Amino acid sequence: LKKAEAACKAIIENKEAKYHIQAMVERGHLFDDQDRYYEATAAWTMLMKTLQPNISKPEVQKIYFPSYYQVTRSMFLMSEKDKSKLKNPAAFLTGAANNILKLETSKSREGWDMVGPMFIKLLKDPDFEKLRKEYERLKALQLKGSSLNSERPMFAVGTVPNIETQSPQRTRRESPVIFSAVLNYDRHFEGI
Repeated sequence: LKKAEAACKAIIENKEAKYHIQAMVERGHLFDDQDRYYEATAAWTMLMKTLQPNISKPEVQKIYFPSYYQVTRSMFLMSEKDKSKLKNPAAFLTGAANNILKLETSKSREGWDMVGPMFIKLLKDPDFEKLRKEYERLKALQLKGSSLNSERPMFAVGTVPNIETQSPQRTRRESPVIFSAVLNYDRHFEGI
């Protein structure tokens, strides 16, 4: 795994190399496979940040939305297993649950159609019971008409773009779950 990680890093850092996106995907999986969820969350977040400007392209969506699933999964596992590295693990649990809810309720259905079944399966897994309960809590708040903006954690990851109107620049029509995490992750994950 160390050789694979080094190879991914070399490809990602070499601006002349091909397959940057594939190396970024592999790097996220490598961190997950080693239970390095703190690094995995950062890796998936950076991949999504890289893909975001081209999200309207179907070929990019095929990478972006599975990455959205992976960052959400890693974020939850980080909140459970990497607590010593986090100031507020509960914020990441809420962020992961919020990511699922935002994708599920997004006006554009591409993302949920692609990875919704993966999230449903994840929420049924007994190891993800805390995530399921937090998701159900947020969903109940939303159904009661409460604003999720007050529930939104400061470390929410990802956007759920309105694919039909998506332009390379972020628009006001996107979901409020913006890459606020990237700004924080950039500081915390330098050198990964």
